[in-house]
Amino acid sequence: MSEPAPTYPSFDREVPDGGYAWWYLDARSEDGSHALTVIAFIGSVFSPYYARSRRLGRPWPREHCALNVILYRPRHSRWAMTERSAAALTTSPSEITIGRSRLHWHRDALTIAVDERATPWLTPMRGRIVVRPRALFADHHALDDGRRHWWHPVAPAADVEVAFETPAVRWRGEAYLDMNHGIEPLENGFSGWHWMRTHAVARTEIVYAPVPRAGAPRLIANTFEADGRVTPLEGLREHALPRTRWGLPQRTHTAADRVRLDTRLEDTPFYARSALTLSGSGQFARAIHETIDLDRFVRPWVQAMLPFRMPRRSRPPH
Repeated sequence: MSEPAPTYPSFDREVPDGGYAWWYLDARSEDGSHALTVIAFIGSVFSPYYARSRRLGRPWPREHCALNVILYRPRHSRWAMTERSAAALTTSPSEITIGRSRLHWHRDALTIAVDERATPWLTPMRGRIVVRPRALFADHHALDDGRRHWWHPVAPAADVEVAFETPAVRWRGEAYLDMNHGIEPLENGFSGWHWMRTHAVARTEIVYAPVPRAGAPRLIANTFEADGRVTPLEGLREHALPRTRWGLPQRTHTAADRVRLDTRLEDTPFYARSALTLSGSGQFARAIHETIDLDRFVRPWVQAMLPFRMPRRSRPPH
């Protein structure tokens, strides 16, 4: 299923009470030694503060916004995700500002100015990321039968330049950009999913396998060509991946003969992000994979851990 969408995802889209919107970027350096994730949230889906506000009858997504920035390095990776209130949020069709950080579309490039503090020691993270999509795609895909959750693969393949002052990091590489939005909490719609994007020279393959709480599991699997064409992926087989340190089971679907885990980028009780290598017929491709278990996410012991990674700078409204 699809619905009309702007060429780039408008940052001022309406987010209904109890709902969410996020804009997601991941990137890897040319040599594979560095990686990056940036996620801008309105209605932060993993926020314990937003969950509490909904329970108290204050399901206002703009009061729970955040920019998640993660720099993966061979040593001393950094993570930042500070939740802020609506007073720290401004949006327009081409721009979103959260606190001192800003995402801005200008022509066909997305520039991200990062000014955050990494947890747990509030170490500064300041830098600039420029993303240049090789092609832009407009289709939104429904992730559930009720059409309450949507996914928009904005730029499955892009070139990226990363230049941070603090920490001192500079590299170029390839990137992926998408957005998700929904009209209810994520955990209401799904028990979990797995997702993978595989980067090749002239195309990107994406497999998205959500498990809705109502209706049958889905498998969205397409190849996005650099010239703008979209074709279905065929010959997919399920591959089991090693369990995470927290015992999270993982799997993926691919036509590759072998799947190798290279690096565990994120390993949490309910979420994992990994760098993989796919191989077969003498060819190799790099992939980014994620698994999320929303049944685990809602468990009280997980919710109690989240504020240590996601501090909040202002109190929710009374």
